[in-house]
Amino acid sequence: MKIKIEKLNFKIITLLILSILIVSCNGNQQNILAEKKTIFKENKWNRFHYITHEIDIQDTISPFQIELEIDYLPSLSAKDIPVIFSIISPDGAESHIRTNLDLSKSTETPFSSIIHPQKYFNQSGKYSFRFFQKTSQYDIEGVKSVTMKIVKIRLEK
Repeated sequence: MKIKIEKLNFKIITLLILSILIVSCNGNQQNILAEKKTIFKENKWNRFHYITHEIDIQDTISPFQIELEIDYLPSLSAKDIPVIFSIISPDGAESHIRTNLDLSKSTETPFSSIIHPQKYFNQSGKYSFRFFQKTSQYDIEGVKSVTMKIVKIRLEK
């Protein structure tokens, strides 16, 4: 009888620990709606290279965070990169964000920057996301790739 109770307690404790681990792991996962990577030939981001991604968005209730991630070489020729980021909604309305990617204090690559911390998409349908670097240099040498991410965020209740 005592052995059966110990085995039962062991099974309950094991299930409890597994449940806690599963819940905590799922709570830390990012809910990525889209992740689009652009790789640059010869590690150069050209001044006139307009990067465009079209993404179908159906969730009009949840907030999203828009991020840019730059993977670069130590020999990067510009440490402050102005970027113009545009969002074109399904009905053609445009919004523009001007931002600076300040890599001067970055010690690791890829460097990630939040472009829009809490974006609500008020229409379902196909959105276009367009961005380009606006430095005075024709090419920014040392940029291997730029990744745009749209991540669903959870608001604290």
